[in-house]
Amino acid sequence: MNVNTDTWEEVFRRDNGFCRYCGVDLLQTYSTFSSATVDHLIARSVGGNDEPTNLVLACPGCNQMLARAEQHRTFEDRKALLTKRWKEHDNWYRPILNDLRNKA
Repeated sequence: MNVNTDTWEEVFRRDNGFCRYCGVDLLQTYSTFSSATVDHLIARSVGGNDEPTNLVLACPGCNQMLARAEQHRTFEDRKALLTKRWKEHDNWYRPILNDLRNKA
């Protein structure tokens, strides 16, 4: 979900331009900066708001993996869910990454 530009910028600055979940530097390139998102800890669909206290800076990958995770309403719960999902995705991602790096 989109938030207004002022709120997005406030959250971006507060979180120093890093995804709060995986730590990726969203200032690496213009592409990473422009794709930065904010994650609602408590989703709008279940009564959450756009206040900065309910938002964290997130890279698109982390935010996408949190879609439909409304029952996880704290940063700690959402990070734990992501950690579990990263491990599941790692089994698929790492072999591809290693193969492509070995070809270079």
